[in-house]
Amino acid sequence: MRIIIIFSFLFISSCNFFLEVKDPPTETICGNGSVEGTEDCDLDNLDGATCSSLGFDTGTLSCTGQCSFDTSGCSNISEDCDNGIIDEGETCDGTDFAESSCESFGYAGGSLTCTACQIDPSSCDGYPCGNGIIDDGESCDGTNFGAVTCQSLGFVSGDLQCTTGCTVINTDLCIAPSDCGNGVLNGGEECDGTDFGTATCTSLGWYSGGNLACDDQCHFVTDDCSGGYCGDGIIQPFSPAFEECDGTSGTPNCFDLGYWFSENTSCNSSCKADVSSCTEVLDVTGGYSHACALISTGQVFCWGNNSFGQLGNGLYGGSGNAPVEALIILPAVKIRAYQHNTCAVLSDGTVQCWGDQFSSTPYTMPGMTDAQDVCLGMEHQCYSDSSGNMYCRGDNGDGQLGIGLAGGYLQDPQEVFGLVNVTDISCGSYHTCAISNGDVWCWGRGEDGRLGYGGTNDRSEPQNVLMAGESVSCGNRHTCAVNGAGDAYCWGSSANRQVGYVTSSNRLSPYMMGNGFVSVSVRWNSSCGIRTDGNIWCWGGNEYGQLGNNTYDQSYMETAVSWTTTNITSMGGKGNFVCAVDENRELRCWGQNGDGQLGIGNGNNSPVPIRVLSP
Repeated sequence: MRIIIIFSFLFISSCNFFLEVKDPPTETICGNGSVEGTEDCDLDNLDGATCSSLGFDTGTLSCTGQCSFDTSGCSNISEDCDNGIIDEGETCDGTDFAESSCESFGYAGGSLTCTACQIDPSSCDGYPCGNGIIDDGESCDGTNFGAVTCQSLGFVSGDLQCTTGCTVINTDLCIAPSDCGNGVLNGGEECDGTDFGTATCTSLGWYSGGNLACDDQCHFVTDDCSGGYCGDGIIQPFSPAFEECDGTSGTPNCFDLGYWFSENTSCNSSCKADVSSCTEVLDVTGGYSHACALISTGQVFCWGNNSFGQLGNGLYGGSGNAPVEALIILPAVKIRAYQHNTCAVLSDGTVQCWGDQFSSTPYTMPGMTDAQDVCLGMEHQCYSDSSGNMYCRGDNGDGQLGIGLAGGYLQDPQEVFGLVNVTDISCGSYHTCAISNGDVWCWGRGEDGRLGYGGTNDRSEPQNVLMAGESVSCGNRHTCAVNGAGDAYCWGSSANRQVGYVTSSNRLSPYMMGNGFVSVSVRWNSSCGIRTDGNIWCWGGNEYGQLGNNTYDQSYMETAVSWTTTNITSMGGKGNFVCAVDENRELRCWGQNGDGQLGIGNGNNSPVPIRVLSP
């Protein structure tokens, strides 16, 4: 080795000099762990560099086999990172990993972390067993056994199993040469000779049975089985199969199965459509000539007359024969409508309203917080909170706010006089009712006997109308309620027999018109109730077919709606039409349709329930 000595003379006033001896240059060797010459890095030695020092926001820097920086693990954080939503270019955000987990990455367990909105599996436990790849330390993975088979291990046939965290190949299902053909069903054999154990064509999924046979490798032969089976790719919709789909063949969409939206479904192992992706209708309501539905995502869709902005889509005018989305700011949990207005209780307990009294864009109601339910009259609104209190605002000309005095218009919600433990509320045109401490109370305009206290004078304080009430519903000029025994009572105007009374004489006190009801919902001049059998029965005016019994004849007796269902979950509509949802989340409407309030794509009235068009 040569030592090169370089003499440097520095002239200073004392005429001294110094000698500098430099180290000899070293040879550059990539892979020795030492950063030398032109190398950026070497193995784990990054020479102090990081993703940040190279201009990236975050990540893990590594070294290539050529001793240059590998920045594939570095990344820049997007502007939308940490907003809780997985945006384009992100694989996670906050605690949202979509469907990903350590197990989905093939690890034994543990928790994923989200770093700069990219999934980081470094905290997962164990090597990735289950990824279908035989990794270091694994003998097998899933159905991957490398070159190993039962036959390579000396068996006749059979199936290997991968167990104990991908470290053990199990041969229990392999068939030994001495076993198959001895007429005895040994471990790993499906059959042996005429011994099929308990297996039959039917137990193997064949719909019409038949005769099994056994081959010389002790496997089932199903040539004589009949009727098809789930998984053969052929849809057998008839008895006893009743298949809706088979594999990828003929899978129906959600609308075909009765749901309101038309998402695609997948086919499950029983050849039934997997409806977990289908959007459900949770609630439906209606005003005089429009309707709205709440779906499982918390969105609200409305259709019908929009002259007053009651569809909530930011526009005025015209009618919508098909649903449009209301522009609410948060997911809704409950919706109510009356006349030309709509309100929604949102997930945070606030209330947004739109329509005639508000605007075409949903407006947050001041003072309405912790709302559990809301109701709307012609020009007043009420809500109940989680403490069982009730508050009303708006027009009080007939005492409909229930605050002990009548007159004026109050902008801020006022607590209703004397009510506690409120469990149900309903607003009529100019009167209001509620269930308080288990009884029915009403107040406001008394004309026609709609308050049910026995007179027709207005009342500005709640009047005890009926004991042991479970639910109550106010219409334009009449009211109905159901008690705990399922008895339905109605009172008020009987001009169209909407209280279930045989004559047109008004009923000033509750009249028991029927029993076996779960709830009753009233509208302009008719009433409908859900019976304990899950079906709908209606009575009263029927000039538009609003009774839904395929006639236009008025009836004081309840008549069954022409829609055989197993369970109605929601019903609404305050005009001369009705909309309802059954337990399969099928949405139908019937009655008056001059403004498209049935949502069926035209303006024709219908005396029978018709499915509402999908948004």
